[in-house]
Amino acid sequence: MLCVGNELLIGRTLNTNASRISSELHRIGVWVSRHTVVGDDVDGIAEAVKEALDRSADFLIISGGLGPTYDDKTLQGLAKALNRRLVVNRKALSMIKTRYKKMAEKGIIPRFEITPYRLKMATLPAYSRALPNPLGTAPAVMVRHNATTIFCLPGVPSELESILADSVIPMIKRSVGELYTTEALLEYQSRLLHQPWIALFKGLVGCMLRASHVALRGIRLGLRYTSPLSALAE
Repeated sequence: MLCVGNELLIGRTLNTNASRISSELHRIGVWVSRHTVVGDDVDGIAEAVKEALDRSADFLIISGGLGPTYDDKTLQGLAKALNRRLVVNRKALSMIKTRYKKMAEKGIIPRFEITPYRLKMATLPAYSRALPNPLGTAPAVMVRHNATTIFCLPGVPSELESILADSVIPMIKRSVGELYTTEALLEYQSRLLHQPWIALFKGLVGCMLRASHVALRGIRLGLRYTSPLSALAE
């Protein structure tokens, strides 16, 4: 996952998008291997994209930097990383025209026109696919590069969540099939040293998996415990 924005790096904005995306992916059984944050810089974005592609990830989700202003540079950085031209995408342009026409009809903007700033949001890396944004003006973007599918989503949380639910999560589920995730909680309280108990629990979990003939490939095991510090201090 790659989140773009100077506001994230300087701490002005809390990166809730990363938490939301990870939560939604975990819910359908997809493991997130890395979070990366970069500023609004074409070279920095391109470098981060290349690093993700070098790891041969199945999916790369990028949030932020799709808007009309000069500092929205995600698609420029992505095009540089993929060595592709930036071109006006007809589907994206149609989405933007429809959105601004409705805004003009409702009196939100004085008149309908496609300014250079608005045309910028329809200018995507070649061979990209525009995805609808039900709540905003900037379309989301999907592009494939070798074995990696890349999704670019707006940084506005409400827009990102809507596109995740309507487009991205369903597409990922169709691609990977039915995956499942579950968590179990085992609590205990003891004044004994914890390390022997940790080893015991890990051994028990391994034995249960082997006894039930569960395939270990793709299964991740974790153990989380809390220490009764007040009891130990007595």
